[in-house]
Amino acid sequence: MTVQETSFAESLPLVCPDLACVMQRTLVPPISFESARLEVHGRTIPRDRLGGDLSDLVASDADTVAYVADVSGHDVCAGVLMGMVKTAARYGLMLGQSFPELLDGINRVLPSVKDPSMYATFAGLRLGGANEMEYAIAGNMPLLHYRYCSKDVVRLSMEQFPLGLFPGVRYSSRRVDCSAGDLFAMFTDGLVESQDLWEEDFGLERLEKVLCRCADQGLENIYDAALGAVRGSRRAVDDQTLMLVRVLESGGHSHAD
Repeated sequence: MTVQETSFAESLPLVCPDLACVMQRTLVPPISFESARLEVHGRTIPRDRLGGDLSDLVASDADTVAYVADVSGHDVCAGVLMGMVKTAARYGLMLGQSFPELLDGINRVLPSVKDPSMYATFAGLRLGGANEMEYAIAGNMPLLHYRYCSKDVVRLSMEQFPLGLFPGVRYSSRRVDCSAGDLFAMFTDGLVESQDLWEEDFGLERLEKVLCRCADQGLENIYDAALGAVRGSRRAVDDQTLMLVRVLESGGHSHAD
């Protein structure tokens, strides 16, 4: 008897539109969070009913982790793999894993549950007890750090492979100082690579200008301003994710003091 191999995509059943929408709402709900030290607002907008983008937040007594991920593709395969990435990430964070441990683990397990060409990018922030953020980026767009004191934006980037392509690689993280009023933006490429009628990308500089112009506003207003600018005369060709993280308290003093 001959066993016919099928790809990951071919093995999945067709998903009805209503079920796809339910899966999207369940796996990637809007995020709105506030603690004494920070506030977070984020949302993923899929190009279709079910996308491959992910935005998530995991808070515990020890620290708070916010991250975005982008699975290659747009169909049900991307959505299913995105759910696997979220489960693996949450399990690792529940165990208290560092970013390098978390990314190493996800990178090892993904190849066995996906088509060879699929992969996931990742960008995450962790606020612990000190006045600094730990960040890790794997194949994703840079993080944007609006510094309240100097009123400027710094791009935080790391040259690391996406997850699921090369099982043997190792990942690392970095740290950056932060203070009350600082704002961080994490996003997927679908946000800044949206093109206008002349095929010009929205780009990082325009997003940076929105952050600088709206930095003192509420996170939801900043999010709406950014998405409004992106959608002005541009068409969405990919899933779009934006997560904003603002530091509220540093060294015992809040921005409002």
